Amino acid sequence: MFWENDRYYTQIVNGDSLDLIEHVWDIAFQYPENDTIFLTWNNIGWPVFGTFILQDVFGGSLINIDMTVENDLTLTNLAFNTLKLKVTPSEVTDNVVWPFQYYPNPLAGVFLGIATIDGGSADELDVIAAFDEDGNCAGANQMVMFGGDAYIQLPVYGDDGTTDFLDEGINPGEDFTLKLWDSSENVLFPYPDAFDCWYNNNGAPMEGCNDYNIAYDFRSLSGPTADFIASVTEGYIPLQVTFTDLSTIGESAIVSWYWNFGDGYTSEEQNPVHLYLEPGNYTVSLKVADVNGLIDTEYKPGFMMVEDNNITVTRNYPFNYPNPVQNSTKIIYKLIKSTSVEILIFNILGKRIRTLVSEAKEEGLNFEDWNSYDDYGYHTSNGVYFYQIRTNYGTDTGKMVLLRNN
Repeated sequence: MFWENDRYYTQIVNGDSLDLIEHVWDIAFQYPENDTIFLTWNNIGWPVFGTFILQDVFGGSLINIDMTVENDLTLTNLAFNTLKLKVTPSEVTDNVVWPFQYYPNPLAGVFLGIATIDGGSADELDVIAAFDEDGNCAGANQMVMFGGDAYIQLPVYGDDGTTDFLDEGINPGEDFTLKLWDSSENVLFPYPDAFDCWYNNNGAPMEGCNDYNIAYDFRSLSGPTADFIASVTEGYIPLQVTFTDLSTIGESAIVSWYWNFGDGYTSEEQNPVHLYLEPGNYTVSLKVADVNGLIDTEYKPGFMMVEDNNITVTRNYPFNYPNPVQNSTKIIYKLIKSTSVEILIFNILGKRIRTLVSEAKEEGLNFEDWNSYDDYGYHTSNGVYFYQIRTNYGTDTGKMVLLRNN
């Protein structure tokens, strides 16, 4: 992350009334050898603190991610070596107990008890919250530690009828549920049972939920496990592929699917059909979520190999050997039919420095030697070079590194 020409790994946006403006940071990337970068982030509670947008440098015309909604991004295009992180903080208010936000009002009753997680005591930094049947947070508070136990003293707020535009909490006769945020693991644990003890008691403990000796155990839930197969994983464009969800459930049903086909297209169907129109080696991912909000993502790098009908772009061809290059290298490629072939070599700035081949070639394996000279007979300098193989039917490219010792 770069800011005023310095690199930082943490930036603080304080969110006071003078700081409620958009902050923009450039994030620079260096791609690994497989030309694939996976970005993931934990966005629990982010909407409370503001808006978080991840965009390309073209104003979001190609990449425009709401980071409070999505929690991962796959980059396979080397052109995207810089993204912009845009953060606009919300004003910090007293009705936020991270990661929950609620709206206090005079209608309230207090829930008492002891909180445990899988039979062990919760921690003083853990936060418990109440939710109405519509999923609105109706109050949140940290644990109160005493004698090694984590005590619950949770104000549960009602829905104030004078503010029709806002649902602050529980209505008379409505059940509520509890969720516990484990601060050490950054995990939410829902309590399995609902409660029907709410009534407006003017901020006093509510009858039926006022025994501080009762322990409420929030147990770990097993979430789903994402997996999938495809009808085909290799072929020529246009390539139609049927993807089949093989995900397994944990303790609750899977309710959402999010596919990323690696070519800029996505789907929220369980078993989508996708048409690949461009050749390439694509990473495919599937993210599934269950009713408890537990998520799992399966990434399959290089899962789809989509070929043009010219050079056989397989996992083996084209390539050059050796790479890195010391003095010379052999560029090896395979044609599925006879065609005119032109092999050009470019430096990292995109300037053509050598025309290696310009003639007809027969189908099958072919190879050409490059002695690291340019068209004028001069040694080229060490660095990154690209070779481009052009035929009557299309083009393919490769990358090599020249590391001459003399």
